[in-house]
Amino acid sequence: MKPGVYTESLSSPSAPAPSPSAADTPAGRVSVIAPDTSDKPAKEISPGLKKLPVGERLTFSIRWLGLEAGRTEVTIKDIVKINGRDCYHIEAFSHTTYLLDLLFRIRDYHDSFMDVEEFYSHRFLKKASEGAHTYDETNDFDYAQNKAFYVNRKKNHTKVTELPGKVQDIVSVSYWFRTQDVEVGKGYKTFLHSDEKNYEVTIHVLKKDHFNIDGKTIPMMVIEPKARRGTKVFTRGHAKIWVTDDGERLPLFAELRVIIAGRLNIVLVSKENI
Repeated sequence: MKPGVYTESLSSPSAPAPSPSAADTPAGRVSVIAPDTSDKPAKEISPGLKKLPVGERLTFSIRWLGLEAGRTEVTIKDIVKINGRDCYHIEAFSHTTYLLDLLFRIRDYHDSFMDVEEFYSHRFLKKASEGAHTYDETNDFDYAQNKAFYVNRKKNHTKVTELPGKVQDIVSVSYWFRTQDVEVGKGYKTFLHSDEKNYEVTIHVLKKDHFNIDGKTIPMMVIEPKARRGTKVFTRGHAKIWVTDDGERLPLFAELRVIIAGRLNIVLVSKENI
C-alpha cells in the first residue's frame, strides 16, 4: 500500500482519556473533558497543513516519576536545497536535566531535511553523546536508486540499504502526520528508515477528545503509532499522543510506556516563532 492512504478501520476506538497530573501538563493548567462515548465515531475529515511553518520552535518537557528528566526543542529553521529539491531543515536538540545527567547524560542533535512539496525525508544527520557513547552519522536517501547511503564517521563505516520507496526519518515522521487529512477510525501508513532498517509505520486516529487550557476548550485527536518490519510487529513499546484538531495539528501531550523507564510523559510547554 502506498504511504499516506487509508488502511484498516478501527471499529470501536477505545483509547482511555489521559489523566495527567498538574506536573505533567502544559504549564500545569490542563484538565481533560470526558470525550463523547457514542459508538459512532465522528466521520468528518480533519485537514492537515498544506505547508510547514518555517520558524516554528516547539519545546517539550520529558517527565519521568514526576520529575523533568529532559527537554527537546524542535525548530523548522529554513528551506534549503538537497539533491536539487527544496527541503525544510528541521533541527531537533534533546538533553537530560542536571539530575538525570548524573545517571545518564544525553546531548542529541538531529537534522532532518524534508521535501517541501511531498513531505518525505532526503537526508538525516545525527550527532549525539549518550552516556559513554558518541555518534556522528549521516543518512542520504537516493530515490532514483531507492537506496539509503549511511556514513558513520566515528567508526569509519558505510552501508547501503534498499528503500521500500519514499521514507521518513525519526524527526520528519511527526511533521508528515501534521500534513495529512485524517479521519477518526482510520490508520495512515508511511515508511520509516532508522538505524539502517526500514519500518512500516501506521498512525491510527483513535478518537476525538478535548483539553481545557486557561479556560479555553481545545479540540484534540488521540493517535497511536504502530510499527512493523517484515512480518514482525513491534509491541514492546506503547504510545498515545494527543494532537490539536485544528489548523496546526500540534502534539500537545504524549504518554509513553517503555521497557526500561516505565511511563514517560512528554508535554508541549512552549511554541515560538523565531
